[in-house]
Amino acid sequence: MMNNIPNAAETKSKATKTTLQKQAIAIAVVAVLLVIGLVFYFFVLPKLEKTQAKIDKVYPGEYLDPSGTTLYMVQPLTRDKIAKIEVKNDEGLYILNEKGKGAGKTFELEDAPGVKLDDYSLAGVIVAAGQPITAPADSKNYRAHESATEKDLIRYGLDENSNPNWFRVTLTDGSSFKIVLGNKLPTSKNCYAYIEGEDRMVDVTLEDGTVEKRYIVYVLDSTSYQTLLFGKTALVGLLVGEDYLGSGVYYTKNFDVYRYENGERNLAISIEESDTVIAGTTQFAMVYPKGYNVDGDVITQHVLPTMSSFEATQVVAIGNDIYKEEVYSKYGLDLNKERLEAGTDTNKTKFYIKTLNSEGDETEITLYVSELYVKEDATTCYYAYVPAQHEIVELSSDTFKWFDWSFGEYVDLRMFFEYINSLDYFSVLEADGSTDARFTLTGNTYNYHVDVTTADGSVALTNKDGKKIVFDVEYETGVVKPTFKGDFENFRALYYVLITRMLDGTEEPVKVADDAECKLTVIAQSIQRDRNQQYYRYDSNGEYYLDEAGTRQSVVYEGGYTIVQNLSYTNSHGTKITHDIAYYDESAKKFFVKAKDGIDGQEKPRDYTYTDDRKLVPVFINANDTTAEYTTVTYEYKFYDMYSSFTNADGSVTEYLNQTYMLVVPTTTTTVWRIEANGEKTLVSTDTPDNGNMGFHIRKVSVEKLVSDTNKALNGIKIDQMAVE
Repeated sequence: MMNNIPNAAETKSKATKTTLQKQAIAIAVVAVLLVIGLVFYFFVLPKLEKTQAKIDKVYPGEYLDPSGTTLYMVQPLTRDKIAKIEVKNDEGLYILNEKGKGAGKTFELEDAPGVKLDDYSLAGVIVAAGQPITAPADSKNYRAHESATEKDLIRYGLDENSNPNWFRVTLTDGSSFKIVLGNKLPTSKNCYAYIEGEDRMVDVTLEDGTVEKRYIVYVLDSTSYQTLLFGKTALVGLLVGEDYLGSGVYYTKNFDVYRYENGERNLAISIEESDTVIAGTTQFAMVYPKGYNVDGDVITQHVLPTMSSFEATQVVAIGNDIYKEEVYSKYGLDLNKERLEAGTDTNKTKFYIKTLNSEGDETEITLYVSELYVKEDATTCYYAYVPAQHEIVELSSDTFKWFDWSFGEYVDLRMFFEYINSLDYFSVLEADGSTDARFTLTGNTYNYHVDVTTADGSVALTNKDGKKIVFDVEYETGVVKPTFKGDFENFRALYYVLITRMLDGTEEPVKVADDAECKLTVIAQSIQRDRNQQYYRYDSNGEYYLDEAGTRQSVVYEGGYTIVQNLSYTNSHGTKITHDIAYYDESAKKFFVKAKDGIDGQEKPRDYTYTDDRKLVPVFINANDTTAEYTTVTYEYKFYDMYSSFTNADGSVTEYLNQTYMLVVPTTTTTVWRIEANGEKTLVSTDTPDNGNMGFHIRKVSVEKLVSDTNKALNGIKIDQMAVE
């Protein structure tokens, strides 16, 4: 076998040779670079210097900077020296007028004073117009032509027939200059330009001795003119509304959506801030359609975040032009001023929000939005008119898809929902009286009791044996949690059926005729109560309390106490004490408050004791003048048959009973009561907003199950809460 491993001598020889080779290469590279440098210095550089045209003359009105390398067509101007800028380009004409003085001076568009301009874009126009920088025309001439005739202007695109672009700057002293922009140079992005006015022309003596005025044609640097080639919409920022909202949008006060359908605009959704605040986030209440709860997750996770940084994709039109039919109609909008003012415009959606901006100040935004618009490239968007800014903007159809949502997308589609511990009663009453029952709940998790009466509460219902129908909790104590059993579990199943009746959110509400016959009435009343909780027990030293086996002992707080507001009493020292939130025991007719426990940090009754059967019991406030308020909310649901129709061959219309849907009209009544020191209750206020008699679609089979299961509960028949029927 051939030995491929070199011996030590060969290795040393190759290593030495490699080092010498490297040194030789390095020397050669240095030598080559030196030669290149000498050639460049003595031969190339002088030629390059010769190709740079010299500024050997400065005409009146021009300005050469101190370095002698930059020539301006006029004396450079700063913002404070400029009163007006007029720009005419391929997009049209726009005029910027000064607004304000001193450090706060800015500019506004003449035909759109309400339009908020982008600071950076505006600054670019001010610099481009106020400081026009020239560039060399070629290697020999700095200016393109220093004595151009009218005929010469044609080849530069500067003659009147070429309809050249231009801009005019008016100074605060009343003087002005106008620069006309011509063709681009073939070899760069720079363009030809000249300044109007005889004072910026040169005198040329002709052969016959006469003197003729000629033009000076400059090459305007691209950095000085390209900004001026954009239309006025490029001056406008993409922010929709006058303020950046940021996290302030989560503290929205009002949120309204109107729809134009069937020849008129009607309110579709109205949401407002509610008084309930959880973990610092404002919650929302449904103003219209009344009787339903806002789906808070949808609002806070899918709607409001899109407005935190409320930006358009682009601004497509601004100023007075947008009110011309040939302009607004291109974007599927109706901006006829008379119709807008009268509210008879045909825009698909009107949107309004009152909220807070990022600084915590109140702000409002109103938009008129087109239908979903399909552009030439087959992509979709919405176009929106922003009245406060006199502009039409393009909005992303993906980001703002909620513009087209039905009411069902905004609301919790459960017809009614409340935790069972906060139920006061619910009743089911059919129009023909075949089902007539009210279930009144008292107690807490471990001692719930239900009395059953007629729907009006006047007569107790009895079973076939003549005994009053009641449902009482039964349970067996388990190792981890109790096991509930008995008749109350059948009532619990009925309540589950009630709170799982779902509206059909794919259908819009329908107005129910005033003379329509109600087929079924369901009423549910809630009183907010706290819930049961389990805690570890602690000894007097704040240590875990251990049982005989050395195991940490837990205790149960049964809950079920009425949550009250505006608690007031006088303590033993004569001091008036108030609490926003407190709790009331109906049986004891006493109050207590909660606070974070200093041992485990959990919220519990501020003062409490333990019982031998391992319960945590609140200690009540001992005062003779204690008063507070509590709220009941009564939800009434009236169900109506729904009729569909078809047109016969002879033109007559036949109505028939819809076998799929019924309509349910909700009414919500909020009542505030004051609990006096002696336990008596007095009415403080009651509020029942007008529901407009709007009916919401609900599947008939769902309603029929509620009625059927009610009768099963009354007759002791087990309810299958998960069954469809």
